[in-house]
Amino acid sequence: METSDRCSSSHYSSLHPVNPVQDSNPFGAIARFYDWEHADYDADVPLYVGFAQRTGGPILELACGTGRLMRPLLELGERVVGIDSSGEMLAIARRSLDADGLLATAALHEADVRTLALDERFPLAIFGLDSFGLLGTPADQVAALVRIREHLVPGGLLILDIANGNRRGGEAPDELQLQYAGRDLATGHARSKWTARSTDLAEQLDHFTYFYDEVGDDGVVRRSTATLDLRYFGRFELELLLGQAGLGIDSLYGDYALTPFGSESDRLIAVAYRPAGK
Repeated sequence: METSDRCSSSHYSSLHPVNPVQDSNPFGAIARFYDWEHADYDADVPLYVGFAQRTGGPILELACGTGRLMRPLLELGERVVGIDSSGEMLAIARRSLDADGLLATAALHEADVRTLALDERFPLAIFGLDSFGLLGTPADQVAALVRIREHLVPGGLLILDIANGNRRGGEAPDELQLQYAGRDLATGHARSKWTARSTDLAEQLDHFTYFYDEVGDDGVVRRSTATLDLRYFGRFELELLLGQAGLGIDSLYGDYALTPFGSESDRLIAVAYRPAGK
């Protein structure tokens, strides 16, 4: 889990959830809260902007959500293609980007990264803030990485950002945390998000339940809930998955300032590449 005051789960956009018995995509239920709780989070933006300036576009973003990372990349003047499994998240992204005059150079697709097939290749792909952990099995993870590799030009880069799973194991297996509190910008009414986590250390799996409470015009508190599971990964596990997918590893970083990865790093950020001939 991230060592910030937010649970790591607060940051990821949507893929299909790990739990196969959950019928609906949980991000549909919480899409309208996503921008509210992430309005002040931009710690990772300079990293992606820097790589985009290095590689140029077009840029592929997996699990793009409501467009939090797409926006600063589009503002560079690059074409950005966003992929997400939640139609509700993508609808918000379209409205927001259109309102700011950025939709003309953006493309948004509702798709599963494990079967992704676009008629376009990219010098840069990004898979931000723990979203990779929504892929529940090694087979799913490798399948997604293979599809991403196929969408990169030879030498193209994939930036994959997850929490450092090597640090896991010391915290309590269960936690209830007030993750975020504030006001709805549209109404001024109070809102809060509580997150309950239960961890299965043997499976490297966090079970999350989110509780969004908001006060209505009538003063009544109404609650929206969603559940999902999130895998966490160690360094060599991630290296093995990338290698199985035919991706080389350029660098491993431990934070958004591109400090080399170490045992005390909060993040595990892999910069992988598609080798020539693969």
